[in-house]
Amino acid sequence: MIECMSRRKPNSKRSLGVDRHTKPRLAFHLEPELHEAFRIYVDGLQPQSSDTAVLVLALERYLQSVGFWPPK
Repeated sequence: MIECMSRRKPNSKRSLGVDRHTKPRLAFHLEPELHEAFRIYVDGLQPQSSDTAVLVLALERYLQSVGFWPPK
């Protein structure tokens, strides 16, 4: 019988049961047109910024405009 060798590193966070994602995450789908517009916007920013930083700022501004940011 052939034993299946684990590919996990013995001291990796996953092997030790540690969640490597300490902040909550969201994943979602965009319409192609919205995604393209977002890419063009982010790629044109100076100084360069990450997708995450742009989305977090946009979400904070939106939530602030509707009265949910900062949390009470």
